[in-house]
Amino acid sequence: MIHVYIDDEFDAVRMHGKYMQQVIAIGAWMCDDHFHRISSFYAFVRPAGFRCLSPHVRRMTHLRDEDIRSAQKFPAVADQFQQWIKQQAQNEEVSIYSFGPDDGRTLSDNAAFYHHESEAVFKQVIDLQTLLSSRVTWQGKVFQKTHSLESLKHIYQVKGEVNHNALSDALDLYHIHQAYREETALDQQYIEELYRSMHQRQIEGAIKRRKHQLQRCKERMEDKMGKVLYLSNTALTKWTPFYDAMIHLGTQLHFSALRSLRQQKSPLQVRAYLLCNNQYVSCWFSFIYFDHEVRYQILCSYHNVEALHQFLNQWFFAEVKPKA
Repeated sequence: MIHVYIDDEFDAVRMHGKYMQQVIAIGAWMCDDHFHRISSFYAFVRPAGFRCLSPHVRRMTHLRDEDIRSAQKFPAVADQFQQWIKQQAQNEEVSIYSFGPDDGRTLSDNAAFYHHESEAVFKQVIDLQTLLSSRVTWQGKVFQKTHSLESLKHIYQVKGEVNHNALSDALDLYHIHQAYREETALDQQYIEELYRSMHQRQIEGAIKRRKHQLQRCKERMEDKMGKVLYLSNTALTKWTPFYDAMIHLGTQLHFSALRSLRQQKSPLQVRAYLLCNNQYVSCWFSFIYFDHEVRYQILCSYHNVEALHQFLNQWFFAEVKPKA
């Protein structure tokens, strides 16, 4: 069995009015059956329609436009890669590994673009990111499905920085996989820092989402704020249609408390009004009977505010006070 650790750098190139992720460099390390490194492969690739590298890719990879312009196109480099494997592996079975799904997908997509036979090879690339991340736990639980190459280098105590160079990154993947196979002790302090940082981001994200939802609810219900809404007289005299609509609303919003209306008779009056504070917007329904009153509170959210607004528009009206 021959093992190949592969990485590719790619950039978005505009072609025929659309952007396509095209490979600009391929790096790979080959190991024997005992995972001893025996050979390496590295080549630049000139994408179809290439003009210049995007600023982000140039900054991250430190590649130069002239390196890519002078390189061969994908089919020629793919031929060289396959020949390299054939010469080294002879008739042995080959497994190719990558970090994350993007490398194999981009390579196979580029091969498909050129109708190159390597498409079948690159579709068989094995993504190790989830496997390598599965050992990373905090208090006995996996807290994140996948981690970055940089984080896993820290966790598995692989020295050096991530260079965003295809050959260097392929070597990093080999070292991390080696540490995984040998069950090397993980850096628990780094894992704790990683967990706490992730947890803090989740808290901040949840606060931001709540603020956004609250603002959206306020904007959608703005025309109802500060008003007492009354159920139309028609709905009061013909109670069944409104009653059915109210039960349907409760089902739609997963608000089962409205089912208790089944135990009540037709009310004398039904009012609705909205309350708002810094935490939430709530819609109150008040069912007034001869000797008692029943109230229901529905909290407005991103998912139900539109349905609530439509329901209020359909069945309720705001009392207009005469001018003095």
